[in-house]
Amino acid sequence: MFKLLGSSALFFLGCQKAIPLQEKRKSSLGPPILFAQISDTHFGYPDTSEEELLKLIAQINKIKPSFVIHTGDIAHFDYVPEWEKFREVFQSLQVPLYTIPGNHDTGSFPNIKSLALWQKHMGEEKFSFIFSDLAIIGIDLTPFWQFDWEKYDEQQIVRRKTLAWLLQELKKADKCKARFVFGHFPIYLTSLEDRDYSCAINERKLRIEIIDTLIKGNCDAYFCGHTHFGWGNSLKHSNGKTIPQFATTALSYPCLINELEEHSSLKEKNHLGWNLWKYYSEKRVLEYDFMALEKSPKTIIFPRD
Repeated sequence: MFKLLGSSALFFLGCQKAIPLQEKRKSSLGPPILFAQISDTHFGYPDTSEEELLKLIAQINKIKPSFVIHTGDIAHFDYVPEWEKFREVFQSLQVPLYTIPGNHDTGSFPNIKSLALWQKHMGEEKFSFIFSDLAIIGIDLTPFWQFDWEKYDEQQIVRRKTLAWLLQELKKADKCKARFVFGHFPIYLTSLEDRDYSCAINERKLRIEIIDTLIKGNCDAYFCGHTHFGWGNSLKHSNGKTIPQFATTALSYPCLINELEEHSSLKEKNHLGWNLWKYYSEKRVLEYDFMALEKSPKTIIFPRD
């Protein structure tokens, strides 16, 4: 049904180096908090397989993580019917599910009207909760992705409110051992200066504002989707601090290589699948296993800086 593509790496939060699992005795870490990250289901797209998603749900139900987070692009073509199909398919999921919108859910140029449609049918576009001593925060970054210049002021208001809320939630979780933030888009692919217009937040100024907020709120890791392939790097702040950034792959169709032609190290096709994350609170260690869908391409890449 599913295959496990190896154990990946341990990440000691606050360190920049990933340490292979065999170099650390996992028995000394204590029991982990398990959570699942899924993304980019794109209901309505021809290649999205309901059969495969039902297998995924059965697998998650068997593993029993504490919660599941969907990092956006639930729908693909037609918002409401595809959201309804998503709810129908995922009604058999037996653990709490949290969702945030992607650009296919609120449009390439989101506005108050498209956000209201999401809220009416899917609920809040953000979430924040504490599980044990771990803070989990999801934010809607669609207003940061691209601009509708006719609605620039409207989008700017939404962006300011979003970052103010994010900082507030991070500060409220100051006593937690770790704070994880989830959004749909990578903040950047390779650096603040990369000129990407589809795969990440494309304005340098907005990238800086988001990273500033994450640093001020002592965020320990940022998780996203959107690119349809799995990878990770570090978000770098001008003060020298860094935050790990992790992107999971899609559950619909693999990354299109030509979208990343400027980034030669990120050109590989990817498996379809999801990440099972394991957070060891006592040592502040984060581990993941990539769980591939049965019907997937045969290569995977996890570049690091």
